[in-house]
Amino acid sequence: TGTVGITWLSKDIIAYRSLNNSGRSYNWNESALRSWLRTTFYGKLPVDLKDVIVTVTKTYDARVGGTQTVEDNLWIPSMREMYGTDGWVEKSGATYVSFFTDANSRIKYYNGEATRYSLRSVQRYGDYNSTVYKFVSSDGNNYSGDNGASSMGVVLGFCI
Repeated sequence: TGTVGITWLSKDIIAYRSLNNSGRSYNWNESALRSWLRTTFYGKLPVDLKDVIVTVTKTYDARVGGTQTVEDNLWIPSMREMYGTDGWVEKSGATYVSFFTDANSRIKYYNGEATRYSLRSVQRYGDYNSTVYKFVSSDGNNYSGDNGASSMGVVLGFCI
């Protein structure tokens, strides 16, 4: 990974997509949304921007195996990045709590309307037989319960 000068998160939602078309994979590394960001969306970026984007190591909580890392040039935020070190999701990685200080600061818009958006973190229940993705609701609070097949807002992250 390269040296990071600035981390960018989109002010608002850039698209409306599902994490996984099938709703069966609870792994950011294997998600359809990650693949779309890395190929289709990245391909539409201006060359000048592509030239300065740096690949970074991102963490996410996987269904099995706990906190995982992956190399990404484009990504969506994790629970830890948006809500800080609450200790029950990712145990390591960046936090942006100086920017996201309360629920209102986490609200994002799509076509002028406050909209829920996906996070790359999951929440496991009990014996891991039940796992769901975390998301930020239209009121800025965090929830879990999405199986990844639901279309939600996409908040773009990248570093330069």
